Amino acid sequence: MKIVTAFHSLVVLAALSFLMTGCRADEVLESVGMTTMTAGIEEVTKASVNDTGVVVWNAGDAVSVFNGIGFDTLTLVGTGGSATGVFQGSTYGPAQSVALYPASAEHSCDGGSVSFHLPSSYTYAENGNARMPMMALVSGTGTIKFRHLGGVMKVTYGGIPPTADRFIFRTVNRRVTGNFTVPISKSAILEAESDSSGDSVTVTFSPSSVVTTRTFYIPLPTGEYGNFYVTMYAGNTLIDQHHACSEANVIEKRTLLIMPDINVSGAGISSGEAFVEEDFSLQWGERQ
Repeated sequence: MKIVTAFHSLVVLAALSFLMTGCRADEVLESVGMTTMTAGIEEVTKASVNDTGVVVWNAGDAVSVFNGIGFDTLTLVGTGGSATGVFQGSTYGPAQSVALYPASAEHSCDGGSVSFHLPSSYTYAENGNARMPMMALVSGTGTIKFRHLGGVMKVTYGGIPPTADRFIFRTVNRRVTGNFTVPISKSAILEAESDSSGDSVTVTFSPSSVVTTRTFYIPLPTGEYGNFYVTMYAGNTLIDQHHACSEANVIEKRTLLIMPDINVSGAGISSGEAFVEEDFSLQWGERQ
């Protein structure tokens, strides 16, 4: 069964107020004031997603906004949980060219393209924050629309022992983390590269004797993922491993690839067990 759900795109209404002071390129930048960006959404937004396409802003969500030299970070005000959010933060120049989600100190921009950074590790989010990579073109203080650059893979792991504290997604000869050069364009994508460097994503969580099932959302570049592993660790001890080997595992732009639920094997490492995507996918749309 293939589930394809389209919903309205994220629309950000940016109300920007700057207290500007002139400076040369070789001068030390000083903050020009507080920037407030209100994210008004027609129906839904994009920071957290479930299998039916219902998504909301989450506490701690942040976006990177280019100021002409570097990126400033604007953070969601409040606890989120709704389709509208206000982002605020100190800025060093007017917002211009591009804004990126999620925020990262590793993002950069040369005016014609963006170096978009995908981290190699995350802290587990109980609210299911999927951190889908997105980019918005910025022009003045008008409407900004974020567009997806890649997709997300969802893996639900059951039977997790109380000592477990780490989940790892590892590809074979695919680079899925680090910096990706992206043109500043409405049609831009992050594309997985054939390179084993930066081939894994780690999600850490606190050991628990109560929580035995966790759902992991892995932000990924577009491409085929016909050969990868998911593993569960307790400290440095490998306690479970599943191997996926199917050309049907494809990450497309705006796609949530939902893998079948798996469980920690009672016999220990289950490296011989095939972990095959069963054509469950969710795609969210963008209005042009």
